[in-house]
Amino acid sequence: MKPRGEREQRKKRNGTNTLIASKQRYYLQRLTEQVFLVRERLSVNGEAGPDDRIVRSFAFREDALKCAAGLNEKQNEPDEHDGHGI
Repeated sequence: MKPRGEREQRKKRNGTNTLIASKQRYYLQRLTEQVFLVRERLSVNGEAGPDDRIVRSFAFREDALKCAAGLNEKQNEPDEHDGHGI
């Protein structure tokens, strides 16, 4: 189940499908039938863009989803160095 307020959208860009979880920094892009990319959203407006960094590629969608979810979870954890994690 998705956290409240989070939506998934599919966009067609340059012949590829992009699965976007809104407000998440890392997202999944289906490049081909057997290639899935985890990308890092870099745009200021929060939209997926062609300049978004490719973090890693996967042959299986489930593995790519786990990777993106793990990266987003880590991104949302408080930083131990700022005093919130202590």
